[in-house]
Amino acid sequence: MVSAVRTYLVQAAAVSGRYELHRSAEVGQHTLWDAAGLLQTQDTRSASAQPITRERLMVQLTDQVAQSLKRTRTED
Repeated sequence: MVSAVRTYLVQAAAVSGRYELHRSAEVGQHTLWDAAGLLQTQDTRSASAQPITRERLMVQLTDQVAQSLKRTRTED
């Protein structure tokens, strides 16, 4: 899911020059690296809350991006 969300954010950032969209894509990259680290250690019990927090942020950012793109299309 995180990969699909990040792909969406990167595509949205490519279409728009808005800082918020580019920042969302950056957060997505960090989330992917966190997920990769968890898969490497295979120890989800000791995983920090940071990847979970970032995943929640990703969902919020994705919703904001979708709303922003929707408003932009409506204004055009």
